[in-house]
Amino acid sequence: MTSLVEAAAMHAFEKRPIYRLKDDVKGRILRSTLTSIKAEGDHIELTFSLWQLTKTVEAGLLLLILSAGGALVLLVRWRFAKTATSHLTS
Repeated sequence: MTSLVEAAAMHAFEKRPIYRLKDDVKGRILRSTLTSIKAEGDHIELTFSLWQLTKTVEAGLLLLILSAGGALVLLVRWRFAKTATSHLTS
């Protein structure tokens, strides 16, 4: 019976949450680390995963490094193309 109540509560909270996390960086991080919600007696138990947080931070850092690397490659190619065309015209 408890699992039925938990499933019903989860469904109800997904449709109309009691508390909504803000749509900022902290809210996104908390949402990405939330692994389960359980109704325990007269309270709600939220479980967050430190491992999930680690994976999220690593993915963000990887995306940042790849973006910076891509921008650097584009900048170098642009400078190379600019100097190559200036040498051809002079």
